[in-house]
Amino acid sequence: MAIRVERQCFETTDEALNQLRSLGLWPTTLHLPAGPELDLHCHAYDVHAYVVNGDSSFIDPGAGTTHEITVGDKLLIEKGTAHAEGETLVDVTYLIGLPELVYWGEFLQQLPAE
Repeated sequence: MAIRVERQCFETTDEALNQLRSLGLWPTTLHLPAGPELDLHCHAYDVHAYVVNGDSSFIDPGAGTTHEITVGDKLLIEKGTAHAEGETLVDVTYLIGLPELVYWGEFLQQLPAE
């Protein structure tokens, strides 16, 4: 299980949407206000997140690294991968790809990191 960042893989929201469509994913948005680091957790689904506004970081305890992300980057987190979003100083907006039509709360449910 892993976290992967693809640097500057899109320039416009339309490009990110087209990438999601080509992967067969359903697009939605997630807006997070600036705030403290989140608790370590994992998700039951793969996460495909395109940063369309702001900057953040993701802590990957399995690899012992922190991934800095910014506008134009794509973040891939395999289901079951423990991670935490780092402290953010600005609001961050993501374009998220859902694998199927699932209830938003179910998709982003934070499962305890093992």
